[in-house]
Amino acid sequence: MKKNKFSNSMNECLLNFWKNYAGLGRATRSEYWWCVLFYVGIIGSFLSFSSHLLWLWFLVTIVPFTCLTIRRLHDTNHSAWNILWFPEGILLILEVLLLFLFLLELLFRVPTTDIVIILFKLATPIFWISVIYSLILVCTPGDTESNKYGSPRI
Repeated sequence: MKKNKFSNSMNECLLNFWKNYAGLGRATRSEYWWCVLFYVGIIGSFLSFSSHLLWLWFLVTIVPFTCLTIRRLHDTNHSAWNILWFPEGILLILEVLLLFLFLLELLFRVPTTDIVIILFKLATPIFWISVIYSLILVCTPGDTESNKYGSPRI
């Protein structure tokens, strides 16, 4: 079994975050959590004083964070489609459903108020279930052997 050498230091993880910007493969738990801690915790707290800088930071890091999360899912031998179970994916699906209902009411005069109320009542528990499930996915140890997404990074 061939293993890729990878240091789990914060510097190495942050460097790999930007080097493997949109790459495929696998990301270790430490790589994922170092990036989350540094970029969301430290940088986000400094940027929270300016909403313009925070939006700019969000736009710059959305693709790398999405790719990092997908690589983390690959490390646990899960498909990238599982990212739709994350809170952002659930909110995206909810937004698409609401847009569809809005267009249905606008174009065909179909009353959708009751459906929207039911969707919003279901949204909160579904959101929290997705938070718990996504935490389980990213906290699960990676495969120690090679899987269909590559060899482990130790």
